[in-house]
Amino acid sequence: MKRLFAGGLAAVLFVISAAGIYLTFYGTYDVVLPQNELQQKIDAKLPHVTKNGVTVSKVQLDLSNDKIGFDVDASITKLGAEYALSSQTKGTLVYDNTKGEFFFLPDKLKLNDVKIGGTSVVGKVGQLLGKLKDPNKASPAQQEVRAAAEGMVQNFIQEASHKVMLSIPVYKLPDNFKGNVTNMLLKSVEVKNGNIIAHLSLAKYSKMVIVYIVMLIAAAVITTALILRPNLGR
Repeated sequence: MKRLFAGGLAAVLFVISAAGIYLTFYGTYDVVLPQNELQQKIDAKLPHVTKNGVTVSKVQLDLSNDKIGFDVDASITKLGAEYALSSQTKGTLVYDNTKGEFFFLPDKLKLNDVKIGGTSVVGKVGQLLGKLKDPNKASPAQQEVRAAAEGMVQNFIQEASHKVMLSIPVYKLPDNFKGNVTNMLLKSVEVKNGNIIAHLSLAKYSKMVIVYIVMLIAAAVITTALILRPNLGR
């Protein structure tokens, strides 16, 4: 009877410890983030003015083609003139496990247009180059004007877009995850049917691992004793 009890105890300890270790290192939790809800979170924080004077007025989330993209409009006033930038970029969803919050991190901006005082500089330079038989043979001065027009405010607004996006938590794990968020890592992100799906993993070491390992060792000791000593507990 005692042998049967010992065998049952070993089996229970093994199952619990194996399941616990598996869930700790491989268990996942999926967070589904609909596009409309994410956009509402972003819109609620706009327009946003940074410390260096950049006003980010628009960040439009685009999940077409199952990718994370953004249309970004921003402006800055320098030397008495207003510089406005319209751009596009891809983005990445990041997770801050110290707060249990999700943020977007934009990639490098791709300019659509740059305006100075309401006049499209990129458009005018593009028309100028378009009149040449071979735009690639534009004079160094013309190419420099275009580069300057595109790069004049890009650095300011690139930095501003990063700061703005990282200041807007688009999702926070519910209260029932309190105490577990630090043990969660963002395993992967996918975009599907207008939703962003974040796959979280409990892959970080936790104190419970020690308990599971002790249980597993106990199960191994009991099982070994039963195998090596057939008459034990009879």
